[in-house]
Amino acid sequence: MKSLYPYILGAVFITMACSSPKEKATEQVPESDTFDLHEAMLGEWRNESLEVTVEGPERDSIIKVPVGKWEEVFQIKPVRTTFNSDSTFTSEYRSLEDSGIMVNNGVWYIEDDSLVYINRGKKFKYQVELEGDEAIFKGYVDWDDDGEVDDFYNGKQKKQ
Repeated sequence: MKSLYPYILGAVFITMACSSPKEKATEQVPESDTFDLHEAMLGEWRNESLEVTVEGPERDSIIKVPVGKWEEVFQIKPVRTTFNSDSTFTSEYRSLEDSGIMVNNGVWYIEDDSLVYINRGKKFKYQVELEGDEAIFKGYVDWDDDGEVDDFYNGKQKKQ
């Protein structure tokens, strides 16, 4: 049986090499498959960076947390948010020593290209741009807790 292995392997490579580019594309991504943002969001995500433009009465301010600086700026570990298939989520806030500080729970769903989640009676909606295991979330929030959803949030998270 060992002596047939090189011939079988060669036949596989020849078959692959003789496929037209269109056939290869069809083989890799069947036409019936469509992108499912709900499925892509399932699992644990961790914050990497963010930029928030806070609208102020006299002037706007910008809060920036570059990649790799989350712990330095906020003095906590990156937030761990887990999106479950039953449309619930959990966000864990942990100290630098990795002990639990706070847990938020709520529900989430997808609306067009946006993630909507409800937490503590408040509804948040973020447009989601996925690239591999990273996601950019953009939307308006009430970051400064002034009762106005007028602060622009642009945050990056990585799937674990």
